[in-house]
Amino acid sequence: MSDKSNNPFQFWEELKRRRVIRVIPVYAAAAFVILELVDILSDPLRLPDWTLNFVLILLCIGFIISFILSWVYDVTPEGIQKTKPSKQVASVEVQPASTGWKITSFVSIMIIIAFVVFYILGNKKEYSAISELEKSIAVLPFENMSVGEEYSHLGGAFTDEIILELQKIKEFDRVLSRTSTMQYENSRPTIPEIAEKLNVNYIIEGSIQRYNENVSIRVQVIRAEHEDHVWADEYDGKWEDIFSIQDEIALKVANELKTVLTLEEIDQIDKKPTENIEAYNLFLKGRFFWHRRTEIELEKSINYFEQAIELDSNYALAYVGLADAYFIMPWYSSYPSKDAFNKADNFVKKALSINNNIAEAHSTLGALAIYHERNWKLAEEELKQAIKLNPNYYVAHQSYYELLNILGRNEEAEEQINLAIKYNPNFFIILNQRANFYYYEVRYEEAIAEFKKVLEINYLLSAMEGILKCYLKQGKDKEVIGQVKAIITKNGSKNFDKLLDEIYQISGTEGIIYWYIDWLILNKPQRLRNISSFYAIVGDEQKAIEFLEKCLDSDQLGKLYINSNILRKNPKFQTMLKELGL
Repeated sequence: MSDKSNNPFQFWEELKRRRVIRVIPVYAAAAFVILELVDILSDPLRLPDWTLNFVLILLCIGFIISFILSWVYDVTPEGIQKTKPSKQVASVEVQPASTGWKITSFVSIMIIIAFVVFYILGNKKEYSAISELEKSIAVLPFENMSVGEEYSHLGGAFTDEIILELQKIKEFDRVLSRTSTMQYENSRPTIPEIAEKLNVNYIIEGSIQRYNENVSIRVQVIRAEHEDHVWADEYDGKWEDIFSIQDEIALKVANELKTVLTLEEIDQIDKKPTENIEAYNLFLKGRFFWHRRTEIELEKSINYFEQAIELDSNYALAYVGLADAYFIMPWYSSYPSKDAFNKADNFVKKALSINNNIAEAHSTLGALAIYHERNWKLAEEELKQAIKLNPNYYVAHQSYYELLNILGRNEEAEEQINLAIKYNPNFFIILNQRANFYYYEVRYEEAIAEFKKVLEINYLLSAMEGILKCYLKQGKDKEVIGQVKAIITKNGSKNFDKLLDEIYQISGTEGIIYWYIDWLILNKPQRLRNISSFYAIVGDEQKAIEFLEKCLDSDQLGKLYINSNILRKNPKFQTMLKELGL
């Protein structure tokens, strides 16, 4: 037999003679086991993403070395010796392979087959589990590891950006709004507890650290029920590359959750909002202060949005930010609603002239059509378009509910408020709206339960009053007086318990409510619509209409909701509705 023979059968015999064939299956089985162990341990140990590839390269190099060594050397009873060329070995000297090696080779091959089958079945099961599970996602507030006041906004701002990127993927069933997860910014229960409360299957968490022009981001996706780590990665780069990092994270999450993206979705994810990174920095600060919803913070957000536009006059999202800030300003300050709405209208139309596919812009335009123009048709068209562009955008569902509620389309209204809560389950404002909806639908027990949910999250006088109204309608005198006492105490008034007990003894709950109305007029005179509703409950329609008229003459934003009032049969009330085009 010649070493230089080109006969493949002779080469195969030479491989067997030199015992290379024995080494290959044993090495392959060992390598397969090592790769599986690295793959299994990489998530729990948080090994870098390149670890598996690095081990694979080492094993490939090791395979080449073992192949060469087994060709050149042989293990004999006398020790390790260099293998003789075939021409120096008589055919009688060629010993058949030992039974031990045959058994070892057979076992190795069986191990490889078993691991391959296990890997295929395991992957198939994993793929099936992820594919069948509802793709509901909550992004927890990213931990801000940055040092310095100038970067204090980054944690919340980056959380917002990741949510907006994921909401572009329509195959995701739900991507919750930031409002529902910000409660976990400083203290966190376990992942399964958070998921149960938010009713989601996947949790995304991570951290961000910026230092000068560098940024480091860690992110992981967790299947919540058993805290299984689906995927984790780290990104280190320049801040100017932040858009590509955000895109990569969104695409990676989609891939790990077995989601097929359309070309349109990929294009939307890849699209940069601005080419000016400093304008983007200012925009993030604007959104950060916008979420805080106080007059001072809203003024700060407006300032940052304006600075962003100075650097990039075609920055559509910055115009949307300005429109949103001015639109909500009257609810949180004494800013005249007419002036605020005019500015919001100009800015949102400018944004849509640059990019007509921004859901937030269409939503704001729809809300303006309700409160500024009372153009119900335009409002519905714009809000439907916003929902089409981003079904996860709870604000659009909330505004659409408000429109349908004003128009008296109650079944559709309930559907929209339920969707708003589905995408933002912990936002007390929309929970309070649903509670009021239940009240006007004469579903008092449901309304009370919902008002109590609101109060668990945040104190609202309207929620306390909502429970009071339900008790009045149910004829629960003891609960009525207790609720009035609770409201008065909560709002800083003391020592009225004895007086209220005496009033109840003389004139019952009607006397209690008249006393409460007087307290409102003295301490909360701006609550015209609420004062009107309490007069209506005790049957004083003249006073109820009087305060509704004051509401219509004022700059109050709640005046449109008079269509939910209980004075539907009153002629003057009907006249008011006609004046509003209802």
